[in-house]
Amino acid sequence: MRNKYVATCTDPDLYETTKWFIAHSYQLRAGWTQHPHMKAYIRLALIGVDGHLGRGGLCKSFQIANITVATRGQGLFTKYLTFAESEVARSPDVHYLYVESVLNKRLAAFLLRRGYTERKFGIGPSSFYKCFEDESYVASIST
Repeated sequence: MRNKYVATCTDPDLYETTKWFIAHSYQLRAGWTQHPHMKAYIRLALIGVDGHLGRGGLCKSFQIANITVATRGQGLFTKYLTFAESEVARSPDVHYLYVESVLNKRLAAFLLRRGYTERKFGIGPSSFYKCFEDESYVASIST
């Protein structure tokens, strides 16, 4: 039986899909999913990160490749990002959360304040990543 999360995702709930992707990290996957007032393209993929290279020079990361929030400034993305961070921090296999191609300057500043590292490729928009291998972070969200 083919797993519904391979290549595409049909689960309508952003939070449940995120949790499932990370919990089942043995298989790389991607797909569109949504939650009331938000729609996102998320994926579990390999990424090379300077100074933090895993097996073969690549590390597993949970990636938010595209997200649309219906009403900005109400904390919807902040709430979702906090949830995704906690899931990545608990995962034994996935150590990075990657937010791809950030066009909004306010969001870029927010991610930097949250401890994300900026990654710039040429003249395109910056992406941001954060490593969650640190045991102190896992302990702080477990309480």
